Amino acid sequence: AGQLLDGTEFKHLANVPVFVGGPGSQEQLTFAAFRWQNVPGTLEWATHLTRDDAVQRMDKGETVRAFLGYSGWAGGQLENELKQRSWITSRPDKAILQPGVAAGLWTELLSGMGPWYHLLSRMPDDPGLN
Repeated sequence: AGQLLDGTEFKHLANVPVFVGGPGSQEQLTFAAFRWQNVPGTLEWATHLTRDDAVQRMDKGETVRAFLGYSGWAGGQLENELKQRSWITSRPDKAILQPGVAAGLWTELLSGMGPWYHLLSRMPDDPGLN
């Protein structure tokens, strides 16, 4: 994130991983913060944070990630997609927020969900290459 931020007051955001997302607002950097609750497997998050908010949350020990672009859904669309099983879901694991995990996260998460998901995790990004 360091290359995308101006000003020395934000220098400790320089090592925050930046993820490139969906088609909306790819010219705007936005932040999200994550923290674990006392209940096992319960992750709390806040999105669309300003740089100042991100710095404050980092100072509180929360994990911060930066994003360029986003995807959005119409009201009820995501819920309908979940009912149709269009998404693969799992409970969050503390390992997903560890530094350096992002590069292989998709493969790592799917591989641990069983043989079929392990096979799916090894598929090329472009199914035409299969």
